[in-house]
Amino acid sequence: MVKEIIEEISLPEGANIAAKKDEVEITLNGKTIKKKFNSGRIELEVKNGKLIIKVKEHKRRGLALMNTVKKIIKNIEIGLTKGYEYKLSVVYTHFPMTVKVQNKVLEIGNFTGEKTIRRAKILGDTKVTVKGKEVVVEGVNKEDVSLTASNIENISKVRGKDIRVFQDGIYITKKGEKDASN
Repeated sequence: MVKEIIEEISLPEGANIAAKKDEVEITLNGKTIKKKFNSGRIELEVKNGKLIIKVKEHKRRGLALMNTVKKIIKNIEIGLTKGYEYKLSVVYTHFPMTVKVQNKVLEIGNFTGEKTIRRAKILGDTKVTVKGKEVVVEGVNKEDVSLTASNIENISKVRGKDIRVFQDGIYITKKGEKDASN
């Protein structure tokens, strides 16, 4: 007989929750985030406005899975109420690079004197703005925002040159929840 771990999660007032089997959709303030958990051991349902999580294993792995799901739901709640923001700094010493956003792609031109344009994909509903030597990545889905910032940082790595001399690139300088002042 397989034991279950069951937990209830309360979400902020005004949040609409829809859950079926291993998929949840939460809407708050006109913003929606969907998340599918690809584990066969999770079951989600909504009762009395609360999200009920059932994990079909009662050992250390089941507890770890439960805590992971709870943290992801908490991140969705923070994203829908405050949002997430990553700030990146454009750094160059030898060749002035150009950074611009076009059609869900960030383009980096003249990177270390290269003729080709490097492109980083912008995921989901993430918004990317370039202000001088600062790139701001913001959105409600933490996964999309962090992966977009990571794509930008990874595409601007120096290859084929001495990295002690060529320290050009776009680097993450600040990450986390959006400031209330913005």
